[in-house]
Amino acid sequence: MQVQLLQPRMKTAKDTRFKKGMIPWNKGIPCSEDTKLKIVATLKGKMNRELNPNWKGGLPKCENCGKQLGTYGYQKCRSCSHLGLQNSLGATPWNKGKKYPQISGENNWNWKGGITPLNNKIRHLIEYNLWKQSIFQRDDYRCQSCGRRSNVLHADHFPKTFASIIKENNVRSIEEAINCEKLWDMGNARTLCFDCHKETTTYLNNHNVRRSFYEG
Repeated sequence: MQVQLLQPRMKTAKDTRFKKGMIPWNKGIPCSEDTKLKIVATLKGKMNRELNPNWKGGLPKCENCGKQLGTYGYQKCRSCSHLGLQNSLGATPWNKGKKYPQISGENNWNWKGGITPLNNKIRHLIEYNLWKQSIFQRDDYRCQSCGRRSNVLHADHFPKTFASIIKENNVRSIEEAINCEKLWDMGNARTLCFDCHKETTTYLNNHNVRRSFYEG
């Protein structure tokens, strides 16, 4: 004879969610006077937000047009931000081409005692960049050796090299380089592409010219 064991029934939690058709437990029971006063005070605070002690002014407004923004953390609406971006495109920076001796040379926070070679300093001058652009425009942005246009162009001192001009004129500082007329002579310059410039005898691999420049 087999004996069947009865499994204990699991108790389930009672569903207390309000469903359609159910009658609220407090239907027909009148509210007390205190409860009515609390409800009225709450509704007044929602309708008149300025009277609520927790009111902080609501969402911010655009600082340009005064339009109310949809969220916090912004100062301008989308239209004003897009308009400002359009006005900034193509505009010339106010400090383009200007020098600031207050943060140049020894006054700069990256100054390390003047360890950068003089030739690198000259090549990073504003005057040197303007001189290169003038050479490119004169030669119509074409290499004077192969005749083709290139995205990478170099302004080469020719027939006198950059190092020989520095040595012959005894240039020892940036001020002397700026005042050296032969260094900025457009008649002693040509436009070369990168490939043609590498084929010249004075492009980086001429150790004698570089040694004479650093030692002279």
